[in-house]
Amino acid sequence: MDSLNSLLLFPGVKLVESIHMVTQATVTRPRTWRERLWSFPWHPWDSVVTETVNIPNPNFFHDTKNNVIYAHPQTMLELKQYLLSLK
Repeated sequence: MDSLNSLLLFPGVKLVESIHMVTQATVTRPRTWRERLWSFPWHPWDSVVTETVNIPNPNFFHDTKNNVIYAHPQTMLELKQYLLSLK
């Protein structure tokens, strides 16, 4: 992570990865016949189910008071690849 800090345009900024930086998205998927026939309450005519899943937040959050940037590890990896491509 120190090499990534040296790539930043603003020295002294600390990068923090947090797995809790997620957003929620709704995904619809088709229900199987087993789900349709053996669910409670019984609604066999509902052919799709909507689920809420957590996905990595693509945004960065900059704490200007403490000079820290927070991001999900996957988002931080994308930042690292982008900064390395600029060199």
